[in-house]
Amino acid sequence: MKLAMKAGKLEAAGKYDEALKVYAQAIDLKGRFTPFVYHNLGMLYLHRAKASRDRQSRIADLQHAIDDFQSSIRLGAASHEELNRGLEKVATRANLDEATKLLETDPHP
Repeated sequence: MKLAMKAGKLEAAGKYDEALKVYAQAIDLKGRFTPFVYHNLGMLYLHRAKASRDRQSRIADLQHAIDDFQSSIRLGAASHEELNRGLEKVATRANLDEATKLLETDPHP
């Protein structure tokens, strides 16, 4: 949880590469907050994709975001904790839908 909070602060400061490293550390711990870490990591990629002007980077970030949101939902659904199971019903599903829609509307060459 502390690592995820640290990563969130780094993300807010625009230090995306450092935040990604801290999120990776948090995921490696495989604790009860892992679904939330994947959700937050997906949000980092979604925010970075929205801010990107480079098409290739934007698409890669959107694909990462989609994968992370799906991981969050999958892990939350398998959890015995009500809070984790609620991830699919609330923000993660909406963010997954947004990232998917952005990826689908990206003009292809």
